[in-house]
Amino acid sequence: MDTRILGYLSVGIGAVAYAFYYRGIFAKTNPTRPHIFTWLAWTIAIGFVFFAQVKEGAGAGAWATGFTAINCVAVTIIAFFRGEKDIAWTDWVCFIGAIIGILYWRITFGLVVPIIILCISDVLAFIPTYRKDYLKPNEDTALAFALNSLKFCVALLALDSWSIATALFPATLVFDNALCCGIILFRRWYLRLKQNK
Repeated sequence: MDTRILGYLSVGIGAVAYAFYYRGIFAKTNPTRPHIFTWLAWTIAIGFVFFAQVKEGAGAGAWATGFTAINCVAVTIIAFFRGEKDIAWTDWVCFIGAIIGILYWRITFGLVVPIIILCISDVLAFIPTYRKDYLKPNEDTALAFALNSLKFCVALLALDSWSIATALFPATLVFDNALCCGIILFRRWYLRLKQNK
């Protein structure tokens, strides 16, 4: 299959995912409350990874990353007004990790180590959201995370060039988003079960 078709498909899935997420943010009852620091860290990390993917010839496989970077900027701005602002030490660790990854790249111009640092930072950036979703599972959008996991699965198939620089970060996002969706759905189920006892 033409990788461009998969690239368009990954962006289309991403558009649906973000449509659900934005709808959740502006819902009148049980609105989604994005964690501002998580989204700020993602904006920096995903923007850098998109640049790295383009540089390494990822082709259509980078489109989903670029689309995600744009939406991360938008959600970060919205989170400033409507999001969760409980800042924990892990938020600072992931933010500093993202900055270190970019500085390392500026010094060495190698992409592998910064991408690995950014993957670790991304996992850490999810921790505040995992914690929030565990405590308040009705304040997030499980479907958006499920679709984002699917989006990056398709984006991996759309890669024109496979390397650590092009594939590791999207693979990490497949796992992170799926885990976030799982936490939300499990906690909603568990809390309903507990309420019905």
